[in-house]
Amino acid sequence: MLQNVPKKLRGVLMVTGPVLLTVWVVQLAYPRSRALPFVTVAEKNMGFASEQTVASRLASQYKNVPLSLVLPDKTVKTSYVKVGFSVDTQRAVHEATAYPVWQRIIPFSLLAKGATTDVRVYMKPDTIRYDEFAKTVLASCRRDPVNAGVQVVEGSVVLAPAKDGYACDTTKLAKLLATKALSGKQPIVTVPLTKESPARTDRDVEPLLNTARRTLERRLILQASDGAKEVPKSQLAAWLQFSEKQDGKLALALNAEQVSTYLKTAHASLRVAPKPTVVTTLDGVETGRTSGAPGKEVDEAKTAANVQKSWLESSSKEAVATVILRDVAPGVAYSRSYSPTEAGLQALVNEIARDKGDYAIALRRSNGTTTQVNGTKQYHPASTYKMYVAWVVLKNIESGQMKWSDPAESGKTVEQCFDAMIVNSDNPCGEWFGLKIGWTNLNNQLKGIGLTCTNLSTAWVSCASDETLFLSKLESGQLLSGASQGRLLDVMKRQVYRSGIPAGVGVPVADKVGFIDGYLHDAAIVYSPKGTYELTIMTRGSSWAQIADAARQINAQIQRM
Repeated sequence: MLQNVPKKLRGVLMVTGPVLLTVWVVQLAYPRSRALPFVTVAEKNMGFASEQTVASRLASQYKNVPLSLVLPDKTVKTSYVKVGFSVDTQRAVHEATAYPVWQRIIPFSLLAKGATTDVRVYMKPDTIRYDEFAKTVLASCRRDPVNAGVQVVEGSVVLAPAKDGYACDTTKLAKLLATKALSGKQPIVTVPLTKESPARTDRDVEPLLNTARRTLERRLILQASDGAKEVPKSQLAAWLQFSEKQDGKLALALNAEQVSTYLKTAHASLRVAPKPTVVTTLDGVETGRTSGAPGKEVDEAKTAANVQKSWLESSSKEAVATVILRDVAPGVAYSRSYSPTEAGLQALVNEIARDKGDYAIALRRSNGTTTQVNGTKQYHPASTYKMYVAWVVLKNIESGQMKWSDPAESGKTVEQCFDAMIVNSDNPCGEWFGLKIGWTNLNNQLKGIGLTCTNLSTAWVSCASDETLFLSKLESGQLLSGASQGRLLDVMKRQVYRSGIPAGVGVPVADKVGFIDGYLHDAAIVYSPKGTYELTIMTRGSSWAQIADAARQINAQIQRM
């Protein structure tokens, strides 16, 4: 067959034939599981590498690729892993090893294809992890659209233009991340946004804007008994407001609060103060009454309605609105006096409790008389319970069940904890002593000395009459020996909270206060010039200044008796 082929061509075929045959054999036999010769993957030579080697290198190289997501108001620095993406090794390996049969039969295509193939690396999403990232990190990527509005700025009616809103499009972002090939630089991806248009556009508010401008150009005269006054334009501007109706449209309205503020000053001369009815009492009983007289003041609501009708709702260039007045009923003022008697003292404490709110007052004087109002009303005792605890601690010291040097709470001795509990109202020490003594045991001992409305084991309550009775027995020496009595009175005289009864009476006081959750109490022994007395004031929703005022009034009455 070759005899018919020219000699030169026959020589060429004899030389190239074996070469071509060898190339075909090599190309047809080249392993499908190996990267093509000289192929690069992400600009790195991976020629002849096995699929496993290529996959392993990619997994290692792109294990934690940093990623910057550009949002409208910030840039989130994260990584593909945190976003829920990992390197698509399967895709890269396929492109590095792809060598179909039709290419294999083309001479020298193995080298040509390998040398010209540069596989780019892409990331692929884990849908569940990506959705979780989108819900947490991208949830704040939102700006609500702003509807167009009308506002008054420096005395002029101006448009508050509408603004588009936006939200991050997480679906488009996922596609973008999956189609963006990695390079040597840190990926910076601008997050796609979806536009959200406002419901009310600039054009929608143009009619209202024009109406408001015409209204502001209209003069307004307020007609009153003290004369006619034109409202300054700068003031009129403050009276305009724009309210949103249920259908989303804006309406021009009057700012009644601004109108009211103006009327109080501009027409203050129209106000005639009412003359109160004066009721004179002695020991709580009315002894005389002087009738008062009504006053006059601007009826702000009716006047504002007149302004609304004449200024906002009319089209005249000059509007006149009448200022309406209304009667003001006279109040009642009390001129109270108290006789220097028990009746006068009782009337005083009754009226203090009535005037000041949630109050209970119990008083015992050295002559054995008692005066009280709401004396058995139960309150949370707050820290006044600590004087009961201190009494039992001293009894246990006397009986030898405790020693001053015994260890107590937080590294303190019994003596240190005792002082802190009363002087500083220390809670941990009070609770430690209560548990040491036993709340039921303490409760039983209190009942044993006649306290009837105190319960420190199940209900945790006390009352003013019980606390005053306890202080009376303490002062008279019925509860403790002389030394122990002096020890307790000494720390009560040194307790640091002095803004209640001590501040009000202005004389030496041994007391224990309590305050918790709106409760304010003061239980005191008062050493007054007219004799020692015990006074407890228990309150809720009051103040130390009010308690001091009550104590001042009571002490002044006692000094007169």
